[in-house]
Amino acid sequence: MRYYLRLFRFLAGQNSDLSSKSPENKGFSHFFRFRSLYNACFFAYENLMNKGELIDAVTNALGDGASKKDAETALNAVLDSIANGVRNDGAVQIIGYGTFKKKNRAARMGRNPKTGESMQIAASTSMGFTPSAALKKTL
Repeated sequence: MRYYLRLFRFLAGQNSDLSSKSPENKGFSHFFRFRSLYNACFFAYENLMNKGELIDAVTNALGDGASKKDAETALNAVLDSIANGVRNDGAVQIIGYGTFKKKNRAARMGRNPKTGESMQIAASTSMGFTPSAALKKTL
């Protein structure tokens, strides 16, 4: 809870205790002016667009002649092509959108949080995305 209060103070531009009602510090209620930013920070995963909603958006963008099945086929083709390109070439760059890259994580030593015992974490491969400058401007 202490960390949330620090974040509230930071977002509200306050350096003193939030419960204070002095003229310099408008108190905890002042924070709620920043509710949309708070929601973006803490509830970002509640507002994720899932694959079904993305298919609906593609269907609407294609217009009246397109079916949901066509939009799903197109979306799956794009996603599969990106995955295959990253798997085979290491990166896929879409100008004006961003770059999908393969990331290799080296093996390392970790600690089991339950027992405190050291353990070897195996090397793994994942995929990352770096947005382009044009995409960053739209966000």
